[in-house]
Amino acid sequence: MTRHLLAFAGLAASAAFFVSAAHAAPELPGFYWPGGARQDSTFNAPGTSINGMRIDAFGALIDKINSDLAEAEILAQAAIPKAQIDVANGVAGLDANGNVTANLLSVASTTQTVYTAPDGTLVTLPLSVLAGLSAMNFSPTVGAESVVMGGLPDAAGTVGHQALTLVGRPYSNYNAGCTLCVFSTADNIHEGGGMAGLSGMDPVGGAYSVSHGDMAAAGFYQYDEFSDARVLAQAASFTATTVTLATPMTIEQMAQLHPRMYIATNVVNTAVSATNANGTPQENTYWGYIKSWTANTITVYGWGVPNAGSLADGDGQIPDISKLDTTKATYTVPMVFIGIPAKIWSKNTVVHMDGNKIYGANATARANSYVREEEDFLAQNFTKPNSFTYQGPTVSYNCSNCDANAASPDSYGYLINGGGLPRA
Repeated sequence: MTRHLLAFAGLAASAAFFVSAAHAAPELPGFYWPGGARQDSTFNAPGTSINGMRIDAFGALIDKINSDLAEAEILAQAAIPKAQIDVANGVAGLDANGNVTANLLSVASTTQTVYTAPDGTLVTLPLSVLAGLSAMNFSPTVGAESVVMGGLPDAAGTVGHQALTLVGRPYSNYNAGCTLCVFSTADNIHEGGGMAGLSGMDPVGGAYSVSHGDMAAAGFYQYDEFSDARVLAQAASFTATTVTLATPMTIEQMAQLHPRMYIATNVVNTAVSATNANGTPQENTYWGYIKSWTANTITVYGWGVPNAGSLADGDGQIPDISKLDTTKATYTVPMVFIGIPAKIWSKNTVVHMDGNKIYGANATARANSYVREEEDFLAQNFTKPNSFTYQGPTVSYNCSNCDANAASPDSYGYLINGGGLPRA
């Protein structure tokens, strides 16, 4: 393009030698003839401008052409040919809902894998899928922040069971001190509930942190917290499946809710005792599972008392706001506690063994032996007395500012409960 413009300028310059003052060049606003000034009223000297257009040896025409070329280049760079979408060395496309229309494979994050069956059939299985799939029974329960790995069906209904291997080398305090850290807490990873209590001193404390820490590391570390309710609100009234709030929830509060989340009240069912046989407070208040919500009303599937079975006055009753809990909370108005449990299990292991599956003509399994947990401590080459310390399962119980009888009679540190066992 530049060569053509130069040629055009050269022709224009040559033409100037054959044009007399009486036959002036036609008026070209913002353009002048190189090699000499036009002797008419339309001449504009180089360096000036007309309507914002620069005047130089090639005139405003050059500016206009260059501007058009620059704009065309920008548009070309922004455009993605259709042939490059969803193809190798191209880009991934999005549908009208913003979902990727092609499988993404990368070294850092693989979401699907292809398994070759013994008969040669290729089966595509998911590796890591965000919660929310309609095929999952718990899809409405967990939010988009939850990740499910393994055991999920693909489009053909084939389930891809998986194994997870973690290999670590702990070397420092806090979360660098454990191969696997698990937290049940309202804190995030930057707060105390999200940091492993391994040599739990802030390292910037220098010598003090060293002398007051044990420099420990763990293969597995777990922290469980009795978290506060995500939303605590006053209730105005109840129906068999709803609670109307005295004050509308804010957008921030509603954003913390999930379908089927626990919702507790301080409204009691008088058919259930407020304490157990040991005199320890127990739940006799109405609970529910959240079905849906608006700012003013929360809908549940029904109200009941946890672990109470069929109550004398029946399940699914309408909570009576005149009957409030005075054993735990002492609010004088009806309240709802959203997003909290009634009991905390640090670890709950369920093992199911069925003799009908192991023995007989129609056996489908072989395992008839179960070990709850095995610990193998292997030591060698300690040739002096008191060379090392070994401690097995340890229960550390502390209760600060507590009554001497705060722990109920059925509390224990370690219990062997197996009446049918040959030995404990």
